[in-house]
Amino acid sequence: MQRPTMPTTGRLAKARKYALGGIAAAGLAIAVTTVAAPSASAAPRAHGNVDIWIKKSLAVMHKKGIPGSYDSIYRNLMRESAGNPHAINNWDSNAK
Repeated sequence: MQRPTMPTTGRLAKARKYALGGIAAAGLAIAVTTVAAPSASAAPRAHGNVDIWIKKSLAVMHKKGIPGSYDSIYRNLMRESAGNPHAINNWDSNAK
């Protein structure tokens, strides 16, 4: 039994050619976005009271054997209160 050969001209050949081109383009797009992904950067050093709070927190954590870093505490402070010592969170379930 003979196997049919794929046509090299005509609509089917063109469709196959463009389908393979689309697959290659999709693969290239994935590779480019994966390679070009930005890397995370360290949090900037805080100024004034925030810097003092972070350093005091790290000192206490170190004495108690609690792991942590300047960057992680800085990110939490900025996310929770933007460094505002008077910030109040009334939407949290713990605030009630």
